[in-house]
Amino acid sequence: MYRSIPISYRMADAFFRNRWLFLIAFLVVSGVTMGTLYLRSKTYQATALTQVITQDVAAALGEREDTGWVSPAQKNVNQLDVLLNGDFLGTALSNAKLGRPINTDPRAEDSRYALLRKKLSTNAQSDNLFSISLTWDSPSEAEEIVRAIQSQYIQEIGQERYAQTNATLAFLDSQIGDYAQRLRKAEKLLTDYKRTNPGQLPEAQSADIGQLSALQAQLDNMKITAHDSAAQKTVLEQRLAQIKPQSIMEQTAAPSPLNIQINEMKAQRDKLLTHMLPTHPVVQDMDAQIAALEKERDGKLKAGAAEAQDVTHTKLQDNPEWQALHQQLVQATIEQQTQAMQMGQLAQKIAQYQERVKNIPAEQRALTDKTRDYKVVQAQYDSLLQRREQVQMEGNLARVSASSSLSPIGYIHAEPTTGRTKMIVMFVGSLVLGLIIGLVLVVLSEWADRSLRYGTDAERALGVPVLAVVPDAADLRLPPPAEDRRPGGLRRLLAASKKQDVPETDQESDPVRDRPALDAPAVPAMNASAEGAQS
Repeated sequence: MYRSIPISYRMADAFFRNRWLFLIAFLVVSGVTMGTLYLRSKTYQATALTQVITQDVAAALGEREDTGWVSPAQKNVNQLDVLLNGDFLGTALSNAKLGRPINTDPRAEDSRYALLRKKLSTNAQSDNLFSISLTWDSPSEAEEIVRAIQSQYIQEIGQERYAQTNATLAFLDSQIGDYAQRLRKAEKLLTDYKRTNPGQLPEAQSADIGQLSALQAQLDNMKITAHDSAAQKTVLEQRLAQIKPQSIMEQTAAPSPLNIQINEMKAQRDKLLTHMLPTHPVVQDMDAQIAALEKERDGKLKAGAAEAQDVTHTKLQDNPEWQALHQQLVQATIEQQTQAMQMGQLAQKIAQYQERVKNIPAEQRALTDKTRDYKVVQAQYDSLLQRREQVQMEGNLARVSASSSLSPIGYIHAEPTTGRTKMIVMFVGSLVLGLIIGLVLVVLSEWADRSLRYGTDAERALGVPVLAVVPDAADLRLPPPAEDRRPGGLRRLLAASKKQDVPETDQESDPVRDRPALDAPAVPAMNASAEGAQS
């Protein structure tokens, strides 16, 4: 009975038969893989170290104090990662002046830019030290890119700190210009007010109040003097009323004017009567006039009129006492009138000053408003100027402290990334991959081989049991006869079936007929019926 061959034997036999395929596949795959990995891993890593100096200029001057939980190095790493997402990287690459420029525009889809973003890394080495690393195929480009990024970051930190200062300075400049115009306007209003209202200044108002007090005191003194003058004048008038200004030196009597007129008319009538009759109309008219005057004289005499009485001519002389008193009275009167005029003028001035003093509160309020507006605008303007100088100093200090707080450490040198450990890993990986590919090719070769090598192959192909297997022999490997061109497997099966039909005593040894085919290591002998052989 046929005994099945162990699977281990079959595997060893298959590996032995396909040893050259396995060896070639192993060497080719391992060599190609090792070469590819080595060439692709032949990169260089450039690292730029930057130290964060916490005791910078600003901290030394006491302007700021860092009390955050995040380390200074990690803060810079986070800030650099944010900057790398903007135009910062494009500016740094343009400053690097690469032989092959890298286009950072996303629309350009530059593969080198994507590789750069992938290979570029930033790490915090310690609390005060962070690194910028780049793994690149060109050592010179890696050094230039890392150096440019480091330099641009230090410069960007200063510009970023100074950017807020620029914005603040721009705002302060606009406010300073606005307040300068307002200050000039308020100053012009105050100057015009002082020029048009010189008496409304605080100094002039104080002088007006003092002048009013002086005028009132002067008026009071003049009133006292006027009262004394009036009393003196009254005494003089009373004294003058008691004495006469003249004394009688000589006295003579004379007819009254009416009597003189009557006498003159009578003399004219007498003269007319010398050549006229009494009945003459002229004489009668003259008589009528004389009678009328006499009647008038008599009436006035009865009435006590002075012009109807006879006039007594008296020759008088001046009274020296009266003259002296009169002179004093005239002088007192003049002084009284002068004092009255002076008091009137003084009263007018007092009224004017009283009106001005009365308007002092309103004038002070107007002047105070204009002065306050001017002072407020001036104070704000001075404050803005002072604030601008302070912001300018803080900005310069921030820019200086930014450059002084970040200090490059060491030299930037690109080193190969392929080390001994990596070479061992690549070598072992290449060998493992070559073994796997070789084994896969051996398995595929066996799977593609349809020849009958074992009894199980015949059973699977023909569906009949295998009773025995004849080992392969070199002396049996002869070319088949020309008349038999059937497939080796089928030919062997037919021969085996015929051999089973003939008794062993009658069979003759035929080496040509009984030799196995060249394409099979053994010929299986099986007990098959005629029906099985035909099938």
